[in-house]
Amino acid sequence: LQDCDGNPVSLHDYCGNKKAVWFVLVAGWCTACDSYAPDANAMWKEYEEMGLQLIFILGETPSQGVPSLGYCKTWASSHNVTAPVLVDSHWQTIDSKITPGGFDLPWDYLLDGDDMTFKWESVNYTPAAFQQQLNNLLYD
Repeated sequence: LQDCDGNPVSLHDYCGNKKAVWFVLVAGWCTACDSYAPDANAMWKEYEEMGLQLIFILGETPSQGVPSLGYCKTWASSHNVTAPVLVDSHWQTIDSKITPGGFDLPWDYLLDGDDMTFKWESVNYTPAAFQQQLNNLLYD
């Protein structure tokens, strides 16, 4: 994966650095992502000092193409996102490593930051369920 500046990023780089790591998969064509991304970023800012790391994974452009680095920067800016945004061409890396079989967008995945073990994903998403899992990680 690459960040919006073209720097290679390994998801393992986040292991052991934060209490919780929250991935949000998004696309340029996803209208639900348009409102969700700024809200997720605001929530991250609220919990960042407590040990939460948010990472957006951008998989496609509005025309379902591969996001360029320029588009990555434009997407982050237009959605008021200050958390890291990583480009994953059609989610090839994420789909093969984390979510074999597909997912709906926006899609959330919460990991324990100590060892990157799975804690929660947005199947049957409810804000209360997410908040409970997040609290379990941040307040332990």
